[in-house]
Amino acid sequence: MFAGFVIMFLSTIIFAFGRSYLVLFVARALQGIGSSCSSVSGMGMLADRFTDDKERGNAMGIALGGLALGVLIGPPFGGVMYEFVGKSAPFLILAALALGDGLLQLFMLQPSIQKAETEPPSLKSLISDPYILIAAGAITFANMGIAMLEPSLPLWMVDNMGATRWEQGVAFLPASISYLIGTNLFGPLGHKIGRWFAACLGLIIIGGCLIFIPMATSITHLIIPNAGLGFAIGMVDSSMMPELGYLVDIDTRRSTAAFTPWVMWPSVLASPWVPPYLDRW
Repeated sequence: MFAGFVIMFLSTIIFAFGRSYLVLFVARALQGIGSSCSSVSGMGMLADRFTDDKERGNAMGIALGGLALGVLIGPPFGGVMYEFVGKSAPFLILAALALGDGLLQLFMLQPSIQKAETEPPSLKSLISDPYILIAAGAITFANMGIAMLEPSLPLWMVDNMGATRWEQGVAFLPASISYLIGTNLFGPLGHKIGRWFAACLGLIIIGGCLIFIPMATSITHLIIPNAGLGFAIGMVDSSMMPELGYLVDIDTRRSTAAFTPWVMWPSVLASPWVPPYLDRW
């Protein structure tokens, strides 16, 4: 986790001063590596620390709420800073925050290298487990919609609405707020009503919201579908992440931490490439 924040600090500095496509591409790749290190190890630490299924669900819901808080502040902050201050300013502020977070981890968690007691399972053994495959698929498809919207919606808003830079950032604000609510609500609630039911309901809501987003003709028309989309993604994430931890408990051969990186990568990988080709059709 500490190494992840070090990598993200370096990538953010490169973003601040990079000008060419190649430099920004390298910075984005480093950011993905650092983010994966931090998020995977963080969720794994929570799964290991909270052995009770209900407590684990609450803890992961709060952690995902922290993710939502960053997503909540990020787009409007970046849009406003880019519009009125400049390109480098938001990245320099983020680099300072990443450095501060890394120092807190260094002094409070005292990170060290520890040898794993057991060998992690292979990817083949993980994807052969139907329960893990279904849970991972739910998380992947739930996040694929918003992952494709992030690169395509701002461009679509410019072409169809003449949106400014700060409006492009604010457009994701309803999704971020509702995701924050959804993750904190369905962390404990998913344990009561059934996590599979909550995830199924969330996927249905996601599909409906994605249908209505292209029908919008102004930024105000995006508020309700984006809010519903964020809330539903929060339902799926806060239900299926603890469920993966529960699957580890009932079968020690499984390893959630080993599988977590593979849960999100299809949606993240497809997001920058698929929308431009679909737009041509």
